[in-house]
Amino acid sequence: MNFNRPLSPPSLPQVQRKPLIGLLLLTLLAYFGNIYKLPLFFGVDFLFGSIAVLIIARLYGCFSATLAAFLTASPTFFAWGHPYAMLIFTAEALFVSWFLRDRKGNMVLLDAVYWSCIGIPLIWITYGGIMQVETASTFLIVFKQAVNGIFNALIASAIVFHTPLYEWVDRLKISKTISFYHTLFNLLISFVFFPLFLLTVLDGQETFKQVQLDIQTNLSMISSDLAAELRLWHEKHVNTLDDLSQIATEWEFDSSFDFDRSLALTSQILPDLERLYFLDRQQLEIARKNRAIGAIQSVQVIPDICDGTQPKIHDRTVNNREFPLISFCIPVRENNKKLGYAIAEVNLSSLENIVRSHSYPFPLRMTVVDANNKVLISSTGDRQVFSTLDLRKEGNLELLEQNSYLWKPSDPGMPLMQRWNNSFYVLELEISSNLSWKLILETSAAPYIESVHRRYIKTLGILFGISVLAIAFAVPVTRSLVKPLSQLAVVTTNLPEKLNENRTVYWPSSEVTEINSLIENFKLMKATLEQKFTELQKAKEKLEHRVKERTEELSRANKELISEIAERKQAAFALQKSEEKYRLQAAEMEQTLRELRKTQAQLIQTEKMSSLGQLVAGIAHEINNPINFIYANLVHAETYLDELLELLELYRQCYPNVEPEINEFLEEIDLDYSIADFPKMLKSMKNGADRIRDIVISLRTFSRLDEAEMKPIDIHSGIDSALTILEGRIKQKLGLNGVDLIEDYGKLPLIECYASQLNQVFLHILSNAIDAIEQRLVLAKSAHGNHQFSSKSDDRGKIKIRTRLLEGDRVGIYISDNGIGMKEATKERLFDPFFTTKPVGKGTGLGLSIAYQIIVEQHGGDLFCHSTWGEGTEFAISIPLHQKSTQLTTKI
Repeated sequence: MNFNRPLSPPSLPQVQRKPLIGLLLLTLLAYFGNIYKLPLFFGVDFLFGSIAVLIIARLYGCFSATLAAFLTASPTFFAWGHPYAMLIFTAEALFVSWFLRDRKGNMVLLDAVYWSCIGIPLIWITYGGIMQVETASTFLIVFKQAVNGIFNALIASAIVFHTPLYEWVDRLKISKTISFYHTLFNLLISFVFFPLFLLTVLDGQETFKQVQLDIQTNLSMISSDLAAELRLWHEKHVNTLDDLSQIATEWEFDSSFDFDRSLALTSQILPDLERLYFLDRQQLEIARKNRAIGAIQSVQVIPDICDGTQPKIHDRTVNNREFPLISFCIPVRENNKKLGYAIAEVNLSSLENIVRSHSYPFPLRMTVVDANNKVLISSTGDRQVFSTLDLRKEGNLELLEQNSYLWKPSDPGMPLMQRWNNSFYVLELEISSNLSWKLILETSAAPYIESVHRRYIKTLGILFGISVLAIAFAVPVTRSLVKPLSQLAVVTTNLPEKLNENRTVYWPSSEVTEINSLIENFKLMKATLEQKFTELQKAKEKLEHRVKERTEELSRANKELISEIAERKQAAFALQKSEEKYRLQAAEMEQTLRELRKTQAQLIQTEKMSSLGQLVAGIAHEINNPINFIYANLVHAETYLDELLELLELYRQCYPNVEPEINEFLEEIDLDYSIADFPKMLKSMKNGADRIRDIVISLRTFSRLDEAEMKPIDIHSGIDSALTILEGRIKQKLGLNGVDLIEDYGKLPLIECYASQLNQVFLHILSNAIDAIEQRLVLAKSAHGNHQFSSKSDDRGKIKIRTRLLEGDRVGIYISDNGIGMKEATKERLFDPFFTTKPVGKGTGLGLSIAYQIIVEQHGGDLFCHSTWGEGTEFAISIPLHQKSTQLTTKI
């Protein structure tokens, strides 16, 4: 073997594909690990993206890990509203991967050192110094990030050393064995860390759920009490006004009704009453002297007030000042006959007393809104009456239960923890089925967040401290257990060679019983090996003597055998050479015959299609000029006709009494019928011209004599041109009922191909489909009762054309029919030249053979046929969107 020959570098697809795919998959896992996080409480989440990043650091090195950490930490910028988490996570990857350059470092230990010496100071500088986060929140972030980082390092180390990840990403050159040191170290840390971590996570989630449940329970209890008081207030006003309307009915609602007495009585019952007046059935105020407390200012507002049973809130102007008032309107009836209306206007003092008279041990804002979310009363006074309350406009609402929400600010630049501190819980309650007002309670989440944070600062701090102590304990314990084993591995390396050279062996010692027993076993093995080596040396000398004698005998026999073999090989070689010569000649003659037949078929079909194309193009050109003349003049003829008809109509209007001879001639020619029928005649002529024009366009599209080279085309236009040429056969062929055409075209781009050749393929396949349908229908009529053929369709034929965009930049064209189908023997020879099942003189047997060559050889595609006898046939065509640069451009 020539070791001095330079080695050519392997190609990228052979060597670097699996590692590159593995790096991309790990980067994606890291990215999604930072998106799909494990929530604890109030914006405190555990991220797992650094697991994949640390695996990249172990397998791919410092640069890949640092770049992956920077890219995959980007979700924290959008979720938390600042870039400092990206900085901290990138620094973690850089630190750990730098010290893992030789692939021998302890990943968990390095990560713990990073968080203790670098990560925690960085968090204090960025969160506590730059962002001015509260000290308690900063402590929580410090411990949470450190615990999260150590957990991710443990998981990454376990995956690296205890899964076949090296094989999956083709990185076997890094490590093929499991490190006992790392395994023992990880187990010691895991037994301490994982149970505490799991309990912390479960307790944090349970605490979060319990806090939310307590908040919702408190809000629900408070809202129930307030809603009950508001319902009583509403029922009191409605019942009082209803009683007053009954009294007015008893006084027959006339001048004898004592308004002053009724007002005084009502004012005692309703201390918030401002105005009381009565209207008759025409909605006119009953104006009696000193009987109504002020006259209504605008009668037009009455339909708005009395359009339903709900109270209405509006403004009243008194002494140039606007006051919000609530109006109640009760109809005055007698025997279901409406006599008028009783209307009361009350102020908001009673509602304000109900809402603002309560105090609670936590901050609470209470708001009453009407059906249109207009503010009626607010406990804090920061929301004006009549203003629209839209919490979704001010932030984001997250549904907790049926009527409970969590509101958060929608400012994307605000850090996540600050958004949680500014959020509040919302409870929305319908006051009553008879009152379309809603009670909205809001309480800030900040006090609850602060209490939970203070509790888990201690929990996470203790967990971090235990983790550090466990690591500090695991390092010496692991080293003390592994060191004797490492020394024993060094001593026993090349032990036979050392025994042959009589080297002194220094055995290690250990206080562990099992390891000490292993060392003693190796000592016994050394003594046994020394004894065996002595015996082997003696046997070796004896064997060498016998081998020497035997070798001389074999050498003589071997020379004789070689001579005989050489003679036989020479004879066999001569015979083999003769056989190969004759076999090659036969194969060449057979190939030449096939090519001659193929070339003959191609020449015949090419000449035929060339002549047909020139004939079609000439006919289309000759027809196109007179059709354009007819088509262009039809527009002017229609214009002239409209003008003549307008002139006749004008004559009729100006000269209604005409001569008798003219009337007789008009009756004779039936002018009205001619006027009605002549536009229809012109329309029929235009439709005929359009049809001829479409046929000419289809013929030119089909021939495409100006498109001999490969170019991008619309495949659908080629199919449509073939259908137009065959339209007469499709609609009615030999007295048949016609053919139903189903076009299911997909959305396709332009396809690079030979247009005229593909049109030829479509024409052959569609023509064969029509012939198959015709044959099926003829057999169906002449072979009733013959079970060898059964038609599962009706009397009409069906042709379905589908086009689809396939994978791998390919296009599929599927043409199916419900014709007679094909038998297996026919399908096996379907694409053979000169093979046909049609009668003599009707088919040449070259159509599908040429179509196969066009699709497969000229366009690098596939052509398949799926057929069942008696049911139909489907041809499936698949061609690439773009032809390769090396594609042959020679046409058939």
